[in-house]
Amino acid sequence: MKKFLVLFIALIIAVPLYGKNTISASATPMKISAGGESKITVYCMDEKGYVIKGVKVRFTVIAGGGKVSPASDTSDGSGTVKATLTLGPKPGTNAVKVDADDAVKSVFLSITGEQAPPAEFTVALENPKLNYDKSTFLTVVVKD
Repeated sequence: MKKFLVLFIALIIAVPLYGKNTISASATPMKISAGGESKITVYCMDEKGYVIKGVKVRFTVIAGGGKVSPASDTSDGSGTVKATLTLGPKPGTNAVKVDADDAVKSVFLSITGEQAPPAEFTVALENPKLNYDKSTFLTVVVKD
C-alpha cells in the first residue's frame, strides 16, 4: 500500500510539469506603420482540441520596443484572450512571445512596423492652364 501511495502522489506531482494544452495566436494586421496598433488573439485548447476557460496567457515583447496591453489575461468561455500590441516607434520587426499555463509550447508572433506615410503633402503646377502641346513644372512638397 505504501508503494502505491508514493507512486500515486509522485504521478500527481509530476503531471503538471508537462504541458498538455496548446495555444495558437494571430495578429491583425501583420504590417502596420511604426507606432501603430495590432490586435492579438490567442486561442487556448486542451489535448482533445476543446476550448479551455480560465487559462492564464502572458505576452512578452522580445524585439522592436513595442508594448502589449494587457501583459497577461485569462481566457474567456470561448478559450480566447485578446490584447493590443502598440508597435515601437521605429520601422522594423516587433516580436511577441505568447505563453500560457500548462501549454506544450510558446507561440511567437512577428509584426512589421513600416515607415509611416507623410503627414502632409501639397502638389502645385507652375502653369495650371496648359495646352496639350505645352509642358510645365510640377512641385510636390512632403512634410512629416
